[in-house]
Amino acid sequence: MLFLESIGTSIKMALFCEVSFFFELLLFAFSFLSIKAFSVLFHYGIWKILYNKCFLYQSLFFKN
Repeated sequence: MLFLESIGTSIKMALFCEVSFFFELLLFAFSFLSIKAFSVLFHYGIWKILYNKCFLYQSLFFKN
């Protein structure tokens, strides 16, 4: 049962990472097209934080 719960958690985390990555790409593209340097850097920072968070969760899951 614990194995199934961990698989469910990893699937949820993978979906969260994919969806957040997609939306961050859209925000980045919108910011780039509107030529706002501050918002481009801001969204790049958010994307990097999300990527690091997802990488941390995946490394913790696959370590076990």
